[in-house]
Amino acid sequence: MAGAAWAIASAAAFSASSAAAKFLGVRLPASELALFRAAVALVLVAAVFREALAWRRARHAGWFVVRCAAGALALLSFMYAITALPIALATLIFVTRVLMLPPTARLLLGEPMDPRILTAVMVGFAGIVVVLWPTLVVKGEIVGALAALTAAVASAVSQTAVRRLAPDNPESLMVAIYSVACVVALAPLAATQWVTPPLGDLPVLVALGAAAAISQYTAVTAFRRAPAAFLAPFDFLAVPFSALIGLALFGDVLGPGDLVGGALVLGASAYVVTFGARADRQRFAEAKG
Repeated sequence: MAGAAWAIASAAAFSASSAAAKFLGVRLPASELALFRAAVALVLVAAVFREALAWRRARHAGWFVVRCAAGALALLSFMYAITALPIALATLIFVTRVLMLPPTARLLLGEPMDPRILTAVMVGFAGIVVVLWPTLVVKGEIVGALAALTAAVASAVSQTAVRRLAPDNPESLMVAIYSVACVVALAPLAATQWVTPPLGDLPVLVALGAAAAISQYTAVTAFRRAPAAFLAPFDFLAVPFSALIGLALFGDVLGPGDLVGGALVLGASAYVVTFGARADRQRFAEAKG
């Protein structure tokens, strides 16, 4: 129960960070929002500076490059998607990273992919088509939708790289290198598009980064208190949380297509997570004996 509570808090903090980005997006470019989110989180997790100094202990440098580059692209793309789409829609598309993990792991790591997982992935993407069709045809928000999909793909690649790095690198070192790399990578682009934020927006900018850092911290705490297979579905709570925030603060209303497509996406994602956890337990049992 404690793990579940921390996981719910993580989803709520993620949605709060997205709401702050949505609020600021009318005045500040996505690159600046992404930089502030990464920089504030880096300051709040000050211990990473000490870990970053030990970068020579890192193993598999090429995978670190993949992890950091894909992660920075995911952050930048998601910030743009949040400013261009309703929060719930951007979050729902981003959740499809769960569906992209099996094919990404297959391509990059050579991991097998069960036909049932492939079927679930196809169902999930059918749900995305249902959700996006009115957006692309009627509203013309294709750039925002493509940005959200880019964020999902890049996040899946980044998480696949983490799976490759995790056995041979301390978690704190991985967080440190990623945090510093995001700030370094995003700073030049943000500088070319810089808009000095109004003084009244500074608390919201701090909240943007603080909520993101809280989301990461509470997620880590949750995984220390409960198994990953139990906690994974709680990550999907970011979608309804975002929908409620979008309705309350920005007047975003979900249509029937959003609900039907969202159910397909979340159902397929939950199946992928559950099946993957079951397969991991089976491989662990076989390795034990």
